[in-house]
Amino acid sequence: LGQDTIFGSGFETGDLSEWSASSTNNGKLITTKSAAYWGYYGLQANILDNSDMFVQDDTPTTEQEFHARFYFNLNNLTMAAGDTLTIFNGYSGSTQVLKVLLQKASGKYQLKISVLDNSSMWKDSGWYDILTGWNGVEISSIPGTSSGTLDLKINGSSQYTVTNLTNTNAKIDSVKLGAMNVATETRGVVYFDDYESRRL
Repeated sequence: LGQDTIFGSGFETGDLSEWSASSTNNGKLITTKSAAYWGYYGLQANILDNSDMFVQDDTPTTEQEFHARFYFNLNNLTMAAGDTLTIFNGYSGSTQVLKVLLQKASGKYQLKISVLDNSSMWKDSGWYDILTGWNGVEISSIPGTSSGTLDLKINGSSQYTVTNLTNTNAKIDSVKLGAMNVATETRGVVYFDDYESRRL
């Protein structure tokens, strides 16, 4: 890991002990070999009901600049058109200020990123198609007064960049990775692996 690394986990301990906290929905969020993109283990979310499940990292400390990357696999997930699933949340204190959402539209699965500005308004990207297999998801958030930026890359390709944001309140103190805000029509098993966050 680099000197600017905030936190990293490839789930290679075979459990969730590297993370600050976790909410497993009675054991439905686990590490398995099936969920591995790199190494031997990855994170498997068995979405069988509407309850949230996630791992949480409290290592960030009012981060002026925050970058994160993780790998995500739809596996056998099914969703109804119009429903969304949150797979990543970032918080400033207890306030949610950053999120990555998944949806199904026109038979395709798509991601978008959103950041909360100082007017408590969500600034959203568009929706971008992802693969049915593994996807590398990279997000960057830099708070500023009329100079903040937000960026989303999928599989190494820049999909969305917005500049000139006023989002100085969006300094990251903690993050959650998993399946959150689950709709009734969203069911199946998804995989995550190789999470890393950085300051630069």
